[in-house]
Amino acid sequence: MEKLKKLRDALIYPACVYFTLILFFFYSFGAAVKGKDVVLTISQIGLLFAFGLSLALCGLLFRVQGMNIIIKVALHFTGTVFAFVVFLVLLSGYFANTSGGLIITLIFCFLYVVVAAVILGIRAAVKRKENDDSRYQSQFDKLKNKE
Repeated sequence: MEKLKKLRDALIYPACVYFTLILFFFYSFGAAVKGKDVVLTISQIGLLFAFGLSLALCGLLFRVQGMNIIIKVALHFTGTVFAFVVFLVLLSGYFANTSGGLIITLIFCFLYVVVAAVILGIRAAVKRKENDDSRYQSQFDKLKNKE
């Protein structure tokens, strides 16, 4: 039972969050571009959930201890792009021609790189701040203790 709870917390909940965000993006994008509601079939919704589940699986890479962050990001990028191509380009049938699928994949890769750069920049700044704070030792505490 405990393993099921860990699986739920580590995989199912993030997959549902990704799925919700992806659906929100699809419907918002469809409304903005076409000016009408987008109607997805049950198979398309299933593919979107499979993509969200694969994103959650790729996200588990960041929990691995002892692996360099660059390797984690590279593996996450590879897995995410692979899942995007398989579930949203090839299996969905939405992009009938090769050039459309290639263009949307390149746009996805560009967005991934931008988001990853921002997240890694914030992560580096936080780590730098933590390292700076841990090295600081007050010189005045010694004076207070003598009095």
